[in-house]
Amino acid sequence: MGPPSILLFSTVAAKLSMPFHTSLAGFKSAVEGLVKSLGAELAPTIRVNAIAPAVTDTQLASKLLRNEKMIENITERHPLKRFLNPEEVASTAAFLMFDKAASQVKFLRWIVALYLLKYKL
Repeated sequence: MGPPSILLFSTVAAKLSMPFHTSLAGFKSAVEGLVKSLGAELAPTIRVNAIAPAVTDTQLASKLLRNEKMIENITERHPLKRFLNPEEVASTAAFLMFDKAASQVKFLRWIVALYLLKYKL
């Protein structure tokens, strides 16, 4: 068994300027700061990560996905041209919690950094 792991959830609204997301973006930005600080303090004893899924097809997002026009607008703005399903988010979370992720997270961070540079996020 590897080191313990902490996984917190953020949102893309913490990085993007989105109307009507002020309180959520502020709170989740704080979560991301906490992850960075805790990660520095607890490494290498405890791994600390966060994921920030985009719109996910859940009851919480039902108002955003309530008609075809809104679905089309959301998917068009997303780089993958679709929204996520809960299983995708869960599998990402599970991966980060397992020991195997410890060596692969550095690689994933490079991929995310390149993505952020490409899309200027």
